[in-house]
Formats: sequence, C-alpha cells, structure tokens
Amino acid sequence: MFFSIPTYSEVSEEDGSVYTAYEIHLNGAVHSAVRCSQLHKLNEQIQKRFDASGLAEFPPKKLFALSAHEKEERKTMLEVYLQTVGQQPEIAKSNLFVDFLIQSQKEFNKLNDSDSVKLSIYQADGKKISVDISGSDYTDCDSALIPLL
Repeated sequence: MFFSIPTYSEVSEEDGSVYTAYEIHLNGAVHSAVRCSQLHKLNEQIQKRFDASGLAEFPPKKLFALSAHEKEERKTMLEVYLQTVGQQPEIAKSNLFVDFLIQSQKEFNKLNDSDSVKLSIYQADGKKISVDISGSDYTDCDSALIPLL
C-alpha cells in the first residue's frame, strides 16, 4: 500500500469549531480525510500492539493553533508515518489498521454499514456488471481484508 497526503483543508463543525483534515490517498486514489487526533489514537494503539521501532516519528502535539508552515510540516510527517506503516506487513494487514482505514473511509463518504452502493464492474469485452454492496461487505485480497466501499 502506498499512502500520500497531498493536501489538507480546514473543516468547520456545526458548533463553529474548526479543525484541519488531512486528505489521505491510497495507491493514488482519494481514500479519506482525517484529523491528526484520529491518526494519533491509531499510533498509540500501534505502539501498544506491535514492534513500532521501524516506523517514522509521529508528529508531536501542539497546544496552540498551527501556522500554515507548521501544518505543511505536519502533513509531510503524517505522510511519511503512514508510508512506513504501509510497509510493515504485520501492521498493514492487522485488523486494527484495516478497521481504521474502513472507518475513516466511511466517515469521509458519510456511509453507514446499512447504506448500499451500486458497484459497476466493466469487463475487458466492454460488458458491465452491477453489484449492490453495503458498508459491511468485504473482499479478501492477498490475505488482507479490503473494504468494498
């Protein structure tokens, strides 16, 4: 898996608070957008469960609002961190990491397990097959659970 974080954006919540969302791309495609705090929680869980000595340093917490330059630095550090996680098969294929990816993608797309989506598959001969899938459907690919949404 190759991760990149090409951009970030400021997101306003209903209560008026604003946070920075980092857009995660997986193998070149938009996957989700997450807060640094979500990745921080994931990192804490990874540190408890796995030998994380080969992972890049996770960006430190800051008490005050970040400048544009600091946000850019954090984006780069998060990207490098996710790339090193993706290169550790034991972590990348773990339920912990896969569940994080699934949940962040569902939140990004505002989907629930009960929501269904039509998946169109185009064959080499041009024929189209449509399949209805739900947020709880999975496929097994190279021994790692991959969400269909």
